[in-house]
Amino acid sequence: MIQELLKQQKQKIIIVNDVEKEVGLLLESKTWVTAKREFIHISRMETRHIKNCIRCLKGQSKTKIPFNWNGKTHDKWIELFEDELSNR
Repeated sequence: MIQELLKQQKQKIIIVNDVEKEVGLLLESKTWVTAKREFIHISRMETRHIKNCIRCLKGQSKTKIPFNWNGKTHDKWIELFEDELSNR
């Protein structure tokens, strides 16, 4: 019974570590989380979606985005989005 409990605990630790790695990759990446909680890399976003996100980040829309969205400030997201638009 003790071995089974230790095995279960080890599995929980592995799962937590995997989740932490995924969250870390998300924060380091250029992955946007939409209002519908969908994950999309900014290179796959439509131009109009990126422009709309920039407007929201600048406070020029009814939709408000929290200041520290997915681990990045508004200014950082705007920079990433503008870089993406200039590379198209």
